[in-house]
Amino acid sequence: MPIRIEISDEISHFSDYVTVKELSSDGTVINSEFSMTIDQLIVLLQREKFSIDDEPEKVIETPILPPSVIKHVMVDRKEGTQDFFLHVPKKRWDVTYEGKRYFDVGFPRMVFRVRIKGNHFLTANVVALLENESLSDDMRVYKFPFGNVQSSTICMGANAFPSLKSINDLERFPAYFAALPFSSDWYVNRNKAGMGGQDEMFEELQGKDFPDEWLSSKEVTFAYQFKY
Repeated sequence: MPIRIEISDEISHFSDYVTVKELSSDGTVINSEFSMTIDQLIVLLQREKFSIDDEPEKVIETPILPPSVIKHVMVDRKEGTQDFFLHVPKKRWDVTYEGKRYFDVGFPRMVFRVRIKGNHFLTANVVALLENESLSDDMRVYKFPFGNVQSSTICMGANAFPSLKSINDLERFPAYFAALPFSSDWYVNRNKAGMGGQDEMFEELQGKDFPDEWLSSKEVTFAYQFKY
């Protein structure tokens, strides 16, 4: 059973991921594929017998996580798919809407869930939170108040996800998302501001924090929103 191990030339830590592929006997067909860290690969290669079905390790240890990461879920250990939850307090960012720039626009407190596989983003979600509510599974979540988000799923459109060279790059995703051009896609019923469109909201929010009373509740808890 041929085994192919693919290692990126951008790897810099033993906690980075490599791709392991089980090939057909003639090496032309990939029968199975999964990711593991270099540390896990070394453990496997040191065994007398190597099998694609071997569990890399019983203990899964993450590297030091960025301060904004409040939760980590190993979604699929064999495939190397993981979710990271990023907590972002109220912030102000410059945004672009329909070709016009708005400056120092207030965003609500948010939690992003980003799903990665190896060194690549797969999907991203975002919900809003009240400013002073304690983080817990029972906290109520609110709709992201602007466009480009369907339910909680971030719609990247023609925009690519950013590069992910190390775990610390996760913290850059919220600012990257805010810098993408906003559109009117999925904007209907996303807030209680009572304004005609996003242009009015962005205009009003320049130089101001986002008012919590403008948030529209999703009527579910954090645990329900992100249940597995």
